[in-house]
Amino acid sequence: MTIADARLQIRFALRMMRKTPGLTAVATLCLAVGIGLVTAAFSVVYGAFLAPLPVPGGDRMVMVHEYDRTGSFNVPMTAAQFTNRRHRSTSFDGLGAWFSRNVTLAGADGRTAASVVRAAYVSPNTFDLVGISPLLGRVPAESDLAPGSTPVTVLAHGLWRARFGSDAAIVGRDIEIGGQPYRVIGVMPDRFAFPVREQIWIPVQMDPSLAGATEERLTVFGRLRTGISSRQAMAELEVLAGPERTRTDVRATTLVMPFTRGYMSPEEEWALYAFVAGLMAFLIITAANVANLFLARNSGRQREMSLRSALGADRGRLVLEMLVESLVLGVGAALVGLGVARAVVVRFLSMIEDVPWWADFGLSPMVVGFAVFSALLASVVAGVAPAIRLTRTPLIQALGQGGYPSTGVRFSRVGAGLLVLQVAVSVGFLSVLGVLAQGLLSFGFQTVRLPGTEILVAQVYLGRPPAAELSQAGSSRQQVWERHFARSLQQFESIRDQLRREAGVRDVTFSSHFPGNDRETVRIEIERGRDGVAEFTTRVAQVGPAFFETLGASMLRGRDFAAGERTGVPRTVVVNEPFARKYFPHESPIGRALRVVDDQGSTRGPWLEIVGVVPDLGLSPGDPSRADGIYLPFQPSSFARLGIRANVEPLHLVPRLHEIVRQTNPAAQVQSTESLATLMRTAARVFHGLGLGLLVIGGSSLLLSAVSFYALVSFGVTRRRRELGIRLALGAPPAHILRAVLGRELAIILTGGVAGLAIGFGLYRLVAQVPFDLRPAGPSLTAAFFGLMLLVGAGACWAPARSALAVDPIETMRE
Repeated sequence: MTIADARLQIRFALRMMRKTPGLTAVATLCLAVGIGLVTAAFSVVYGAFLAPLPVPGGDRMVMVHEYDRTGSFNVPMTAAQFTNRRHRSTSFDGLGAWFSRNVTLAGADGRTAASVVRAAYVSPNTFDLVGISPLLGRVPAESDLAPGSTPVTVLAHGLWRARFGSDAAIVGRDIEIGGQPYRVIGVMPDRFAFPVREQIWIPVQMDPSLAGATEERLTVFGRLRTGISSRQAMAELEVLAGPERTRTDVRATTLVMPFTRGYMSPEEEWALYAFVAGLMAFLIITAANVANLFLARNSGRQREMSLRSALGADRGRLVLEMLVESLVLGVGAALVGLGVARAVVVRFLSMIEDVPWWADFGLSPMVVGFAVFSALLASVVAGVAPAIRLTRTPLIQALGQGGYPSTGVRFSRVGAGLLVLQVAVSVGFLSVLGVLAQGLLSFGFQTVRLPGTEILVAQVYLGRPPAAELSQAGSSRQQVWERHFARSLQQFESIRDQLRREAGVRDVTFSSHFPGNDRETVRIEIERGRDGVAEFTTRVAQVGPAFFETLGASMLRGRDFAAGERTGVPRTVVVNEPFARKYFPHESPIGRALRVVDDQGSTRGPWLEIVGVVPDLGLSPGDPSRADGIYLPFQPSSFARLGIRANVEPLHLVPRLHEIVRQTNPAAQVQSTESLATLMRTAARVFHGLGLGLLVIGGSSLLLSAVSFYALVSFGVTRRRRELGIRLALGAPPAHILRAVLGRELAIILTGGVAGLAIGFGLYRLVAQVPFDLRPAGPSLTAAFFGLMLLVGAGACWAPARSALAVDPIETMRE
């Protein structure tokens, strides 16, 4: 096809589209919304997970994980494991490692309040591997870890600007991090926050053969050598890991993954690809709706196409001509869709505060290319079937229609099948999307009201034993840690006592978890009397004094822990109401016993007597069937979360909290401070965002399906105006004519609706396994969508049929 032919085809396509402006507008709207939503979702997925790290050679930057196929992903490595791989591997230009912590940064001028920032403790070669040069100063070197050297740090650009006023003289000065002095040696460029959203970098020794090596668990990353694949690197690392593996982790394996996907387990990665596939399925369904509209519009062109074929027009050229029409429509829809995509992404970014530093959700060439591909795919799907159907009509049949338009849209089996499929998908698939959206949007952290705005939750870390004490302990290191944990518990109790004396403070507690924090699970055994012992998995939290009183939760049955039960080996346990209802449905759990089992099932703790039952306080939010949990007395640890309930604004207590913690333990760090309400809202934000996204996609799909279905059916009925007028003129009762008009279309709706009900109920049984409360929506949404499509179809038939019946029969006969 020459350029001139292409121009002629495009002009002809535009002229034909102008003949049916209503259908053209509906089809363009359907494709634009479909392409826009799919492109917006792809831009988020690509920018966050699929694009390479924006550094030199970013496509070769990878993360190295130990993956336990029994369920644990990204098992951190020890310093010894990291060093073994670093020195012996030949597949990488280099390997580095890090671990991250929240740390307290002292005020820049001694008067500014301390703040909590995210710090990455990194191997000294980290910045060389990443390939990013500092904006000011230099990056760490091995010499910075020599014995007696001054501890050094590097600042992120945003922190340097916000806390130090972009003062270039900060390089070479000392700042206080976590109660310790560090010398600033550099400032990194804007937007750099490796590995995810860190603001400070501190080099640490990770070779256990050298003095001062860290004992923290490490996340490992590296840069693949040119020409080496991830699979080759994995094979080499598996060989190096072999001697370290014990009989208990024979199911473990090493994974080498692109850095931007390194936080996803293999199962999550498959889910990501399935999500992208689902987006394409959504686009194809949208295009199928448009194909139905094209089938209706083209019903009036059968005689035209047959005549052109009789005059010598090649069928392939006629099909190409109609494909050009759909492509022109697709291009216009893609331009509008890019605007829709940009608006959706901007809205998404306004809801999500913390995104990885490498994430770019703009309209990159890859995203625009995806939009173009989506437009082409949708255009082909929307145009091929109608074009083939139209050009296949026999000449004699087309000429037999005389000089009048077709008496109506006589849907072929394919056309009727597409309508049935459209209704079935709208009723079944979209109702399940609505069920999932409802479950995500209803995600909550308690079934009783908590005074979230009155409680400040502070995460406090009291540090490790002195390095000199650990190095001298030899084989007695475990005893050193036990003494340290015992001192830490005393310090938490001292901090609690001091805070309780502050003006406006009602009560203070500490715990391993508050509503909104990540929950832990344990395996337990419950004494079943004659039935023996049964094993289950439930949630657990360790709580300090006055935990339930601070949260405003009263005992439903039994009592709280007594003072003597909070020390030593636990002998009692408190359970929540869902636990009592689930495991003791017809009896009181008070006085019954349970015990904790370790992950391997080889060690069992002492039997614990159940002494109290409390309301559901959000140990497992979202689904009442999984909300059961237990509370144990707080065990000695150097980490805890403080809960401070006050009659004043909780955040006003933050400066005093820092002072008390620092006075109690100069090495302690207040790693985060926020109200309980903010903590719960932040934890639920991701789920609410996902629910809103599903709601937008499902609602848009339903709207597009309803609009296109209405346009298709009403267009078909409108095409039958001549037939209906003749039947009316010949004496047919209007009620009989309406029944005839509504009969076939409503039969299609009922057939599709029944199929949709079957699809919806089948999918509902599948998604019911999702850990959210789906029961309030459940099957009712499927039935509601069925009723909606029935009303849409009936209205699509009723309105044009009533209009046709209002025409004067004499005028119809004269035509």
